[in-house]
Amino acid sequence: MKRNISIVVTMALFMPLSVYSASQSAISALKYASAEINKQIPKLIDSETELFSTFAHGDTLTYFNRLINVKKSELDISHFRKTMIKQLSNNFCTNPDGKYFRDNDLKWKHIYNDKNDISITNITTSVSSCSK
Repeated sequence: MKRNISIVVTMALFMPLSVYSASQSAISALKYASAEINKQIPKLIDSETELFSTFAHGDTLTYFNRLINVKKSELDISHFRKTMIKQLSNNFCTNPDGKYFRDNDLKWKHIYNDKNDISITNITTSVSSCSK
């Protein structure tokens, strides 16, 4: 039987990018944010998810996550993906720490692996994910 995993998304940026001065480029801000987050990880996000790395490239900050209690074969991937798209989009669009991303047309990309580091899915959120 496939497991339905619902992750509680609490993906605050751990440090707001708003402290970055407006004269610095958004790309530099992403690299700075990634470096600062990477100093604090690996970190459990919730009882199912570990954030183990981030990477900034272009206009995207990528979060590498591991589902620590489940194998890919045990997961209902379609349900997981649908649930996560909804949660991540809501978080991106409403989290005060996401304002800098929204204002500068930047993206969050979440890559999920299972407990054996087998790729499950990746989800990208951006301003286009937000309802007008």
